[in-house]
Amino acid sequence: MGYAGLGKGLLGSYQGEFEQARFEVTSEGLQLEFAFTASNGRRFDLHLHEHLAGPRDRIATLAPVGGTFETPEFFPFLWLPGLSFVPVRGTEVDVRVDGEARSISRLPLPLGGRRCYMARYDPDVLVCLLNPESAQVAKRVPARVTAQPRVRGVEVVDTEDGLGIRAVRVGRGGHTCAAVLEPPLPDVRSSRGSTQRSGSILLQADDRTQLRGRYALTRTAERVDLVIEGFGPWRARTRRPLLAVLFCLPVFRRWPTTYRGQATLDLTDTEHAPLTSRWSRCSLG
Repeated sequence: MGYAGLGKGLLGSYQGEFEQARFEVTSEGLQLEFAFTASNGRRFDLHLHEHLAGPRDRIATLAPVGGTFETPEFFPFLWLPGLSFVPVRGTEVDVRVDGEARSISRLPLPLGGRRCYMARYDPDVLVCLLNPESAQVAKRVPARVTAQPRVRGVEVVDTEDGLGIRAVRVGRGGHTCAAVLEPPLPDVRSSRGSTQRSGSILLQADDRTQLRGRYALTRTAERVDLVIEGFGPWRARTRRPLLAVLFCLPVFRRWPTTYRGQATLDLTDTEHAPLTSRWSRCSLG
């Protein structure tokens, strides 16, 4: 599972080691250095050191990475709780490709009274991959979902009778990501014949709802189908006029609305119970 579907897909992949590698956030800001030679022989060098004491703007942001996938393998929910833009003044920058100097674009207007590069960072990113594409054998668990073996940092919140799931929450480094189901997702084994259930799925970061979509569950005698779609656009929470305008761009707002997830459980194979899941983009316009 990776980012092979980013954009129109990767031209190629290469695994190697940085000749230099430093990513550190100090009291003066970002200290970044790296150097490597790609598999095609091209050389890349970057040196960026901030020297800015005192407070700075930190913006909570849902990264628009999902807008560039054409063939997604998961729903990407990347939460940046403290995004910072790199200021022009007081920053040493040297970017080179094959020894040739390159420049970094700048924001069109000042941010917090400072001119900034279109370079941003957050040392505390929370990456959640919702329902990754897979083909596997479904596992049976005890009646109460909380009785299943715990995965580090993952919490399953069940209903009072233990026959449904209200939420799945992941915690890392003091931050949380959660999928909340309203009404709860029922235990498909507790019903017989044809059953349908629909409701809302809320994707939350640090207990604040960032995206709201829909789920639909259908059970027949032979299979169970789950569809997740209908996400609304992401809405920024910022009082900065420049950021308010920036976050209204389609790349930030519209990409969640184009995702559709499907999962199917085959009930005819009682021994193996095949479970498949997949994602698609319903519109890239």
